[in-house]
Amino acid sequence: MKLLDLFKRKAKQKWVEEWPVPYKEDWELKDIHLRDPYIVTVGDSYYLTGTLSHDSISDGYGVPLYRSKDLKTWSGPALIVDRDKGYSNYSCFWAPEIHIVDNEYWLFVTLEPKGGKRGTYLFKSNKIDGEYSFIARGTPSDMFSLDGTLYEENGEKYVVYCYEWVEAHDGHIRAVKLLENGEGIDLATDRLLFKASANVFYPRTNPNKITDGPYLYKDKGKLKMLWSTVGSNKAYLLLSATSKGGLFDEWVQDELIYDEDGGHGMVFETLEGERKIVIHSPNGRNAERWQFEHPVILPFGKVKKHL
Repeated sequence: MKLLDLFKRKAKQKWVEEWPVPYKEDWELKDIHLRDPYIVTVGDSYYLTGTLSHDSISDGYGVPLYRSKDLKTWSGPALIVDRDKGYSNYSCFWAPEIHIVDNEYWLFVTLEPKGGKRGTYLFKSNKIDGEYSFIARGTPSDMFSLDGTLYEENGEKYVVYCYEWVEAHDGHIRAVKLLENGEGIDLATDRLLFKASANVFYPRTNPNKITDGPYLYKDKGKLKMLWSTVGSNKAYLLLSATSKGGLFDEWVQDELIYDEDGGHGMVFETLEGERKIVIHSPNGRNAERWQFEHPVILPFGKVKKHL
């Protein structure tokens, strides 16, 4: 057997043996093979979740949670939603986000119900690492959608999400208002914010254009959004847009944040009060070279190209 073939087999065997992912106390970010990372700071700790998958992006077995005191060494994963405990009719478990709302933890995660269309669902818990209970679907059930995030404006809560290119072709970023306590959505409020073709940095001629991972935050009083797409160079990109007012005002594409095959970013605050961005990079994996997607923490507030 050729040395390269032997290495490929050994790499694949090792990867298979580590599935499901074992609990460890000393993970480094480069070894946590998550897509769509999301970090939330609670008490004296950081909590990391994201999309955990193995042979395909749809074979996840739940929503993982890792914990750290310093952003360098992590313990986990624990499962806060377990596919084998009541959710066997769902697949994907993509892009989980945990938002703190009135001393509760609201988990948004993309699921695909058997026989139905993908969408973002809401779960709640009284503890960040506790048992999460299903509440409702947070995106329209007749649309293939994903990557829902929470945004609050004028006392109302909205799910900002992606209407997928698999149906829209030119993918959308949309918003829909949550009902009281998140127990469903008001379909009459569902509106388009912008399309994937708004990307002015690497415009694609392909009719299928991707929107991924919207995340909203305020910076110097302005409403901003991180979002991701695939550019004409076929690399995954992290972009930034700014609203001219509120959620439903005009969005202007203003910065290319990262163009080295990484994205699906969000903003979090360190225990010292410093803002950071976390993304996953690379966007794909190469088991032969032992290159896997993993969380990457970037500084906040500067355009980063070719890092």
